[in-house]
Amino acid sequence: MGSIKERYGKNYILCDTDGKGKIRNPLQIVKSWENKVNYITEDVAKEQVGLRKAQLGAIFAIRAHWTTSALPATVVMPTGTGKTETMITTIIAEQCKKVFILVPSNLLRTQTVINCSNLGILKDIGVIDSKAKLPNVLCLCSCPATESDLERLIDKSNIIVTTASLAGRFSDTYMEILSNKCDTFIVDEAHHIKANNWEKIKACFITKRILQFTATPFRNDGKRIDGEIIYNFPLSQAQEQGYFKKINFLTFWIYSFSSITLICVINTFIEWWASKEYIFPMSIVCILILNFYINGMRKSIIMFREAAGLFYKDRWKSIIEALVNLFISIILGIKFGTIGVFIGTTISAVTVSLWLEPLILYKYSFKKNLSNYFKTYLKYFSFTVIVALCVSKICNYIKFNLAVNLIIKLLICTIVVNLFIIVCFRKTEEYKYVKEKILKNIIKRVGK
Repeated sequence: MGSIKERYGKNYILCDTDGKGKIRNPLQIVKSWENKVNYITEDVAKEQVGLRKAQLGAIFAIRAHWTTSALPATVVMPTGTGKTETMITTIIAEQCKKVFILVPSNLLRTQTVINCSNLGILKDIGVIDSKAKLPNVLCLCSCPATESDLERLIDKSNIIVTTASLAGRFSDTYMEILSNKCDTFIVDEAHHIKANNWEKIKACFITKRILQFTATPFRNDGKRIDGEIIYNFPLSQAQEQGYFKKINFLTFWIYSFSSITLICVINTFIEWWASKEYIFPMSIVCILILNFYINGMRKSIIMFREAAGLFYKDRWKSIIEALVNLFISIILGIKFGTIGVFIGTTISAVTVSLWLEPLILYKYSFKKNLSNYFKTYLKYFSFTVIVALCVSKICNYIKFNLAVNLIIKLLICTIVVNLFIIVCFRKTEEYKYVKEKILKNIIKRVGK
């Protein structure tokens, strides 16, 4: 047994093989899924792994809906609550014969194909029985040359994954082939799908089971997503159960590591790539990296704000921030030159976005006091500054040629920064989440 990748031009199928090295028949794979889902509930206190409450609620709501209705259904689950595992568990539990999954981006397409092909972490935590066969997953990266090519690819697959932009370019005949052969149509991150693409594609699957997963019931254009909302996990409850803290910690880890690494290597890289005359003064480097860090740390707030649909509440924020940025940058630019312009960007971010975006989220969605958020923000920022000073000091002792300096500095940043984070945060629930849900999955994939 082993996983293989069959390529057909730019498209490919990830599939599992039997003991003789042959690709499994999709129908035999579906039969192996019968009664192979165990609805184990996660219990952090008892260190019991399993499905989270939000995932269980969504799965039961979907299965209940499909017993009585064929209408399109929408499941609202905030970022971090586990939409992908919910989707996969539903496919296995319902023994869906052929599933067409639509995603908004190439990156999400790749992630979805990988997660579906190995069933994510669901076998590892005992939710899906080890005897359940892995699905054959088709990744459509380009339009197949002929109709027969498309049919042949679909016939070999249990799950077909592509992007909305590519599916929107398929001919009516190609879409008819997909709808005739697939019994279930799933849209992931439905709020990112453009309305014109969505209407065209959905019309082809109107007689099939249609399921939309989204972090928010509102599309990016501000309009409400169509389809009956059969399950809506409240954002306030997601915050109470620690999902925001976990996503915020992951955001901190990414941007703290990236910021410290950039401070230590950016000038070395520029000197190696171009020449010494193009390197920045350290004061400008620090301001640029500070702006990068501040904007990066907004990501978790923005994700949850979009999930809550709070677009109207901060409708004037961007205009105010731009005016503040312009006014201060002009004044400081005249007085201090280029660095004054960059400082103007920092001041506008700190005086507007840094406090206004979390204020709106906490006031109108989480309905919690904002003080704990800023305490955590200050802790993360202080950690980043202290570690940056330590790592920069170490990197200053590296005195080889430019290429060797760059490699050694990158290695030092990767090892030292991540080691500091692990040592300082290893006992927190947020670190345990990242370790269990993300790091182990990365190590598992690298090992393969």
